[in-house]
Amino acid sequence: MALKEPNLVTLKDVARYLSVSENNVRNLIRKNQIPYIVVGGIYRFDMDKVKNHFLKVEPNQEGVTNGE
Repeated sequence: MALKEPNLVTLKDVARYLSVSENNVRNLIRKNQIPYIVVGGIYRFDMDKVKNHFLKVEPNQEGVTNGE
């Protein structure tokens, strides 16, 4: 079975996808709140990992997940 190649995108692409500024994405990187890699000194993001990271269903303060 062949390995799936990652869908690597730029910081600008991630900012556009998340509808935030590039500086906001840099802040997420500094806080280690977004999955990324560095290729040749440039940030790259596996879009599938970014999507999965931000689509996680988190429980609210009462411990109930959205939609339940």
